[in-house]
Amino acid sequence: MARPGVLLQGRAMKVCVIANSHVNMLLFAAKAGVGSEMDFTFFGAPASMLRGLTLRPDKSGFIAETRDASRWLKLTARATEISFADYDAFVLVDLGMKQQRVLNLFKDFQPHACHVGGQARLISERAFVTAAERAFDHSLMAHLLRQMQRVKQPIILVFPPFPSERLTREPDFEWLGSAKGRGAMAWVNAVTTSAWERFANARGCDYIAQPPATIGRQGLTLERFSVGSERVTGKAFSSDDSQHMNAAMGEIMLEQIVAVLHRKDLSRHHWSQRIRRVRRWAARRTRALRGKTQA
Repeated sequence: MARPGVLLQGRAMKVCVIANSHVNMLLFAAKAGVGSEMDFTFFGAPASMLRGLTLRPDKSGFIAETRDASRWLKLTARATEISFADYDAFVLVDLGMKQQRVLNLFKDFQPHACHVGGQARLISERAFVTAAERAFDHSLMAHLLRQMQRVKQPIILVFPPFPSERLTREPDFEWLGSAKGRGAMAWVNAVTTSAWERFANARGCDYIAQPPATIGRQGLTLERFSVGSERVTGKAFSSDDSQHMNAAMGEIMLEQIVAVLHRKDLSRHHWSQRIRRVRRWAARRTRALRGKTQA
């Protein structure tokens, strides 16, 4: 039986999920039954393919204009268009918001207090934080949110899990194994989560981040959450992939999404939409009657 707050006029809440390759963990979690009381539609594709989504001329939704975008959306959602009016809520996942962007920045620029060696240039903490925030402000998520400014339904942002502990085996990130490296990683985590929070608050959106219980001593996602991760096609990611998580992480993240949606008073939003439509109709009717009277 659906829990309270899920049904709108006797139907399940319709939720549109737009995600890049991290859609895999959520899709497999949904197939396992997580969030079954809601009607999820997953529009997923690699980020480069999602850039083929274009706003309709009337700004009522997105349409896939490239062959690659169409192919991926057909695979995950069996559709090539997203009509905003069809859904009660929207969930945007990752879309260029992964922490790896901050870590790549840290390889080249490091604050004095967090310097772990190498060829990185030393800069102030404020300069680093500003650079990280600007990187997120130029993400695909920021781009889609600008195009969705007319959407009145709730929009929930899901920031991706930190890279897994596999990252420590990559030559560029061996410093994560040292005590000083763990301290630097804790600072990078704080910068990332603070930038995510600022990003969401500036756009008036709720957001979901990774639960602390899934993060290990090194400040990275516990490796068990990346073991056995698969693409939506069923093909496994490489054994050294540190970015994509498995269905176990997907279940945790999807449960968080469902919990936030339950807290939303979407029934009130639904009725406010109907009231606005009636008011617009009444205004048009009044103008038409006035025109006839004047004639």
